[in-house]
Formats: sequence, C-alpha cells, structure tokens
Amino acid sequence: MTEGDQRLVLIFGPGEDPDLWDLAAMNEGWSVLFRNEPSSFLASLNNSMPAAIFLMLGEREEEAILLCRSIRKRSAERLASIPVMLVSRGGNLVESELEARENGADFFVENLDPLACLQHLNTADVELLDIEVEDVVESLEFIANDAAEPSAPAEQAAAQQLMVSGGLALQRTAVAAMELAEKLSQARSADYFTLLGLDPHASLQEVQDAHRQLSRRFRPEGAPGSAGYWALSEISETLAEAALVLSNERLRRRYRDALVRLDGGGGGEDNDGA
Repeated sequence: MTEGDQRLVLIFGPGEDPDLWDLAAMNEGWSVLFRNEPSSFLASLNNSMPAAIFLMLGEREEEAILLCRSIRKRSAERLASIPVMLVSRGGNLVESELEARENGADFFVENLDPLACLQHLNTADVELLDIEVEDVVESLEFIANDAAEPSAPAEQAAAQQLMVSGGLALQRTAVAAMELAEKLSQARSADYFTLLGLDPHASLQEVQDAHRQLSRRFRPEGAPGSAGYWALSEISETLAEAALVLSNERLRRRYRDALVRLDGGGGGEDNDGA
C-alpha cells in the first residue's frame, strides 16, 4: 500500500481501548501503534512510515482535527501517500466527508468499532480515490453527451421565452432560469475549475469559499417544480464532487493530470502540482 511499515496503522485515540484495537489488528492482519498525546503521535509519525493513520474524534476532537491539518502541512511529499481517516465518535466539529476532506483527511467514518475500522481499511482500497478521480474525468464527456437527460438548451429556450413575454418579475425569473441553465451545462460538461469559477492555482480557502457561495445560490430546497429541483440537485451534487477533489492536493494533482490526458481540458493546462 505504501513504502515502509506496510501493515502498521498509527492511531491517535484518547479514550479508546488499546486492547480492543490490538485484538482487532491481530484479527485483520494489521499492527497498531497507539498514541494518546499529540506530541508522542507526531514523534511516532516522524520516526515511521505507517500504511494508514486513524484520528479518533472522541474525547479530544479538536486535537485530532489539528493533527489532521498538521499532517498535510508538515511534510506534504513524504506523507502524501498515507491515507488519513477521521473516525467520528459523536462529535460535532466534523460531520461529513466534505468537512473531513477540508481538514486534510482522505476518509470519514462514523461510530465504527476497532474491528470495523480496520475492515473498512482493508475493503475500501486506499487507491480507490485515485481511480475515482480518473473515472470522474472520463465520465465528464459521457455525461455531457448523454442524450437521455434533459438538455440545457431546452432550459435556455424556456428562459428566453419568458424574457419575450415581458414584465419585470418575469424577466428576473428568466434571468435566474438562464443562470441555472448555464450552471447546469457546466455541471455536465465543464471541468471542476470552470464549474467553481477558479483557476488551477486557487488556494484551499478559495475552493471552500467558491463551493460555499455556489451551494447557497443553487440549493435544491424550495426549487419551483420538479424540473427545477432535478436541475439544482444535479448542480449541487457536482459542486460537492468538485470541492472534494480540489480540496485535496493529491487528488487535485491527479485530476489535472487526467485533464491533460484528455487534451488539456479546462484547468488542466498548467501542471505545477499546486
């Protein structure tokens, strides 16, 4: 899986039972290195090359999150290939996969016991994220050309008809419909940089801000009619996918490389690894 200690899992787990983890590790063919203090955890990380890292969001959730952020900042090249999993124990600071990615994690699971966590690591091949990014890139053209789905030009034609019918209120509605049609078209055919309105050098904060702003603008809740709800749902899901990929340095790099292989689409022309 990674070079170094290929079956070692480094765990930050205040409040966890080390004996349960040792028993689960023996059952699943792993070894675990358990640390309850940030200082000893970081010292172990500096002196080893674990196959995976588990950070338990339990009694000291804030420390676990700070460690997760620190791991990605301290030595990006050395640690980039090590999957980091945030394991929720009912805390409220991180509640979703997107929030976990925003804090530097690769995976997010909720309320799994030690055995289930290690089984998840075994079955959810840590290379899956890399494969998924390439699959997403390849699916962009397929989705854009899928004739079975309602087309953005049809939405645009309806909006233009409203404009012709006159009236300030109708014109505002038509403008909103055209904006929706344009974003729907981007969600189906544009790369993630274009969808979020970002350049390839955008920072993590810029990615998060763009996703937050666009998610508020294109919320499915309260959409007029089933067609509007369907369109906004598709946009919302694609915006979330874009934010997940571009918020992770390793995934962003692979995504841009994949775009280059597809003849330099969108943000893929620059390949400096930002």
